[in-house]
Amino acid sequence: MFAAWLNHDDSRGINSLDMLEARDGRQSIRHYMFDFGSIMGSGTNGPQAPRAGNEYILEWKPAFRTLATLGVYARPWSRVRYPKTARSVGPFEADFFDPVAWKPEYPNPAFDNMQPADAFWAARLVARFSDDVIKAVVGKARYTEEGASEYVAAVLMKRRDKVLKAWLTAVNPLVDPKLDANGTLTFENAAVAARVATPPSSYELTWSRFDNLSGGPIGAGEETRSSEARAPAPARVLDGAEFISVAVRTVQ
Repeated sequence: MFAAWLNHDDSRGINSLDMLEARDGRQSIRHYMFDFGSIMGSGTNGPQAPRAGNEYILEWKPAFRTLATLGVYARPWSRVRYPKTARSVGPFEADFFDPVAWKPEYPNPAFDNMQPADAFWAARLVARFSDDVIKAVVGKARYTEEGASEYVAAVLMKRRDKVLKAWLTAVNPLVDPKLDANGTLTFENAAVAARVATPPSSYELTWSRFDNLSGGPIGAGEETRSSEARAPAPARVLDGAEFISVAVRTVQ
């Protein structure tokens, strides 16, 4: 999702590195990424190719289709028009951008094996980049072309919103659950907080006592419903329980 958001099309295995590092007597794996020259409209030594982010370098189906029609068939991305204010930026846009269909230069197994939960995690990080933060970061680039900074910031915002809408709503977007001493459960709806979904009509909760040794519920569950992101646990479930289990279904 990070690569799609920024059109970091050169995000491949050879541009990543895992290192075993030791600190204070403890060892851990740290993941590195490098080579960010082909990103956000830049093709390293010149403007990026319009194909980047839309097709792999070699993709047989559209190539044969173009050949079979003697060039009559035009790839959809080839018809995208970029504003003149983007001359110093390169081909970087948000209207045609589809975060789900986005592709790097080369097939990437890590991207192909991405699960909805992985994308949800990444989208939550992307959601932290507010409009003001994006404008401040883009300002560091000191574009000299008039309107270029505003254009890049606007594209990043629109691409961010598309990423959030696609991936914050692909799973039940409930995060940060807390059960206080009185047995009241609170949580946050990440999709609603990011303004890519309307508040749900209700939350359906199934409560039960939980056996931490066996990893299963104790007895039959008890169902409740709440119209907001908080709900008290049933007294019968709380009574004498050491652990509580709750499954929350979002009704949208």
